[in-house]
Amino acid sequence: LDPRSFNERQRWEVARALHAGKPVILAVQNYEWDYQVTRQGRLNPTKRDENPGLNELLEQYGLGVSRDILMDESNFPLNIQMGNDLLAMLAPQAVSLPTHVLLTGQSMNSDTSITNRLSSILYLWGSALDINQDELTKHGLTSTTLMSTSDKAWTVPADAPIEGTYYEAPKTGLKSYPVMAMITGQFPDVYSGKERPKWDQPRQQRPDMPPPPEEGEATPVTPAPGKLLLVGGSEMFRKNFLEGANNIDLILNSVDAVSLDERLVEVRGMKQADRAIPKPTPGVRTFWKFVNYALGSIVIAAVGISVAAVRRNRRNAYTMNYAAE
Repeated sequence: LDPRSFNERQRWEVARALHAGKPVILAVQNYEWDYQVTRQGRLNPTKRDENPGLNELLEQYGLGVSRDILMDESNFPLNIQMGNDLLAMLAPQAVSLPTHVLLTGQSMNSDTSITNRLSSILYLWGSALDINQDELTKHGLTSTTLMSTSDKAWTVPADAPIEGTYYEAPKTGLKSYPVMAMITGQFPDVYSGKERPKWDQPRQQRPDMPPPPEEGEATPVTPAPGKLLLVGGSEMFRKNFLEGANNIDLILNSVDAVSLDERLVEVRGMKQADRAIPKPTPGVRTFWKFVNYALGSIVIAAVGISVAAVRRNRRNAYTMNYAAE
């Protein structure tokens, strides 16, 4: 969870585990955000790169975690401390931004035990997954999407300046993006024919520290089919968010599904399911406001105008008949 600045040796260890059939869970966070308040009282979000260093390995399988910023009209409010005084600490303000992605049960795979009974997930500052099906097929791997955004999501280039219409959805190009996938099959040995990388030495060493011991030759492993659960974010697994939505159930289901037996996940799924109504999009909210506040009056006015027009036509017809007689 939340790998940072992985070096070549660490990537080698992950690739070796996958090739040997060991189940692996990778929750990769590309960015985190800081919220600061200007003197004018405006919120100033700033992006901070995490540099997980795993795309170099994932791309060799046909996978990756997108560097673009993921945004979605389906989002949730995040409580932000707007200032340093006591009042700001006691009463944080709720800030809704499209980077606070809310994943609902409608966008989760109901055919797998990991996500079939989850109602919502707080996917904070997460990224979309890059899945190259042709490359996966070439390696004999199979990908199953477990969670996706709503169909009202979009991405912003990572180097785009945070100003103006940065958080506004484009008029076209909205679609759904995968954010969690399970990849199964025999993972290839992407380091075949290469020497095992050495561990990075610490930058500062005491003069009396002994040299690192010799590792010797790497022992060969027996290839076996494995599982990889890839998630484009790890912030949602922090303590502050585990109690919200179904985030804690997601990580427990994931660990059970890849390490034990999926039937254990089904036992946890027997608990009462959350039947919360998903948050409507701005377009849906506008439609129902129109129905409640305007449609009734428009219908009454239309009926009144129609009745008045019919009565006038009848009166005119009666007058013409009377004049003719």
